[in-house]
Amino acid sequence: MQIDLPKCCSYAPDGEKGPYIYFVKDGNQVLLPGTYPFNQSNSEFWEKYAECLSGKLVANIACDTLSDLIQRYRSSDEFANLRSDTSRKKYSLYLEHMEAQAGDRRVQQFKKHDLVKLRDSMKGKPVTANYLLTVASVVFQKGVNLGWIDVNPVLGVEKLPAWSLPRLELQREALR
Repeated sequence: MQIDLPKCCSYAPDGEKGPYIYFVKDGNQVLLPGTYPFNQSNSEFWEKYAECLSGKLVANIACDTLSDLIQRYRSSDEFANLRSDTSRKKYSLYLEHMEAQAGDRRVQQFKKHDLVKLRDSMKGKPVTANYLLTVASVVFQKGVNLGWIDVNPVLGVEKLPAWSLPRLELQREALR
């Protein structure tokens, strides 16, 4: 049975720990104890929720890793307003890949060469690698909008050619 979350609370999926619950207010968010579906008898949750509601914890949040930024993006209207559940699921796969590759890195430390490495982690599938850049660009733009970074590091990263080199060589062999 699903139970509605309290005011200013939302949840997001996490493949390892289960869906987590967080408090969101004035563009800030705090991870709360417990998972979704919500257990109303969790006293630790209610204590931290009360502190967040009063403004004590929200004002002192230090979020600056790629995982933090991805969490913010997942809780945003931009993510919620993607065209369909399929788009959200597809984006989620790429977001999970980004977190696995570099989730603990500070957003401010990302440079163009880091995004090239991220893209190249999927270079065996050029179309997939290019879509990863599209998703990364949206996430880092969220970072720009939040004031975490000044420039989107994905800008200027070239997409891979749609035809991979081995495939072109096979086609050339077939034409000979």
